[in-house]
Amino acid sequence: SVLFVSHDAVLGGAQASLLDIVKWLQAHTDLEIKVLCLAGGERLEEFRRIADTVLLDDLVSRTGPTAARLAHITAWFGGRPDLIYCNSLATGRVHALLGELGSPILTHARELATSVARYAKDDMGDVVSHTQRFIACSPSVRDYLVTDHNVEANAIDVIPSAVPQPADRGRTE
Repeated sequence: SVLFVSHDAVLGGAQASLLDIVKWLQAHTDLEIKVLCLAGGERLEEFRRIADTVLLDDLVSRTGPTAARLAHITAWFGGRPDLIYCNSLATGRVHALLGELGSPILTHARELATSVARYAKDDMGDVVSHTQRFIACSPSVRDYLVTDHNVEANAIDVIPSAVPQPADRGRTE
């Protein structure tokens, strides 16, 4: 079972990639998949059509006790997930909370310094301390994690595209 975490559901590249990953996994595996969005957006209904999806604020109080918040998450998920896949560094605000579940966290790093400063600056310590493995979308992102956040290089896999894409996808004539 996998809990996918998206920082939001707007019309962005990370969100499109997550939709592709979930669709691919559903077509090729028997994994139990649920999606936790930290905020809404234009793609929320698309997420809900393909997987059991909930907004964090609809599930737990931002100020409630950690134990109560974890109980709500595990009740919705149906137990503890086998893996938590965080779709960007911008999910950092929930890494400490989700780390309390005891499930391994895999974080897909797509951001460099400017985006981290805008979306995850205050949360990078939690991201690094609670992530067991990183996927970097490029060597530059890997190098940024190593240099600026002291992530061990052997804890990072560089994977430019997360799932196979049809050869003609995105081409225009």
